[in-house]
Amino acid sequence: TAGTYPVWRETVGDIAERKHFWNVWAYGTTNGVGYHEYLQMCEDLDAEPVYVINSGVTNQSRRPRYEDITAMGKLVQDALDAIAYANEPADSVMGALRAAHGHPEPFGLKYVEIGSENYGLEYTKRFELFKKAIQEAYPDITVISSSDVRGKSRNEWSDTHFYSSESFLISNHNRFVAGRYTRRMPPAFIGEFSLSGGAAPGSLRAAIGEACFLAGAENGQEIVKRLAYAPVLGNTKYKMDRYPAIFFDGEQIALSPSYHLLQMFGSNRGDEVLKTEVRTYQKPQVIFGRAGIEMFDNSYEFKEVKIDNLPVKEGTVMTGGWTVGQGTLIPVANRWNYILLGDPSAYDYTFSADIRRTKGSGQIQFRVRDNGLPGEQNDYIG
Repeated sequence: TAGTYPVWRETVGDIAERKHFWNVWAYGTTNGVGYHEYLQMCEDLDAEPVYVINSGVTNQSRRPRYEDITAMGKLVQDALDAIAYANEPADSVMGALRAAHGHPEPFGLKYVEIGSENYGLEYTKRFELFKKAIQEAYPDITVISSSDVRGKSRNEWSDTHFYSSESFLISNHNRFVAGRYTRRMPPAFIGEFSLSGGAAPGSLRAAIGEACFLAGAENGQEIVKRLAYAPVLGNTKYKMDRYPAIFFDGEQIALSPSYHLLQMFGSNRGDEVLKTEVRTYQKPQVIFGRAGIEMFDNSYEFKEVKIDNLPVKEGTVMTGGWTVGQGTLIPVANRWNYILLGDPSAYDYTFSADIRRTKGSGQIQFRVRDNGLPGEQNDYIG
């Protein structure tokens, strides 16, 4: 939120004087581990840090707020100072501050990301300000966007997150191969990924599903530039929505199958795919259910919305808000809008519409609510 985003200056120096707050993910942080400590930890682990900068757009899964575009200079300068703290020599202003905290030598930060899971036109406007300033001051820094940014704002890497089911990870082993990933999109930085949902997370079965996805990402190395597992650490005394690679409490740690998987991939680089053949029966998939549209914001207009040439008159709003007229659909602004249309038992129909983009650069997902699949899988993306 606007009042609880991390400010790097408030997370360095005397731990007793650091600002603490309740964050957007419903837990408190003391900032006892702050910007300096994370840089130090990455150095100790021989890992490349990625500093994620406040983009001036709050979490967009809630009611988002946008920093005044004319007041973005403060946030941009704060980002430049953070990079200077990590990279400038000890005889500079920011370098001297780092040296006073016990690290005279620069950390060598190479990657920064603007925002986390931010997207849309307002994000793009603010991203351009950061990108221009950082590239002018630090041309060797790779600037990562938190969503697909195209046109004149196209950047070096784009962050994408994958928290999904076992079936998704296995079936998307070829997601990053030529023909499925358009070359108009920037290379991918998979900033967060793990198996999530159902009974499998944290199990050997989960690790196998993640391995299939990882093998595909490794095979698409021209597209996938870096990859990070999440969450890495998890306190056993805190309820978590996702299983970490490493569990810990005050006395001991436990390593999950996913940890051993990541260790194996980190220590071994495959250069040959072994031929395998599996003979089994696969039940034919019969997709049936309601037609659906999902999108963010109200950047498209929908007219002549028809199923089997009959105008749509009603629908079921799953998220966000929609106004349904005689063959027209009007989504609300600044929300994830998802609507289902038609007969839940239908399996053979034609869904048509006249669609016009009115603003922005967001995408539309056309869906079939597949009632023939269990759990998360019954939301088949067509």
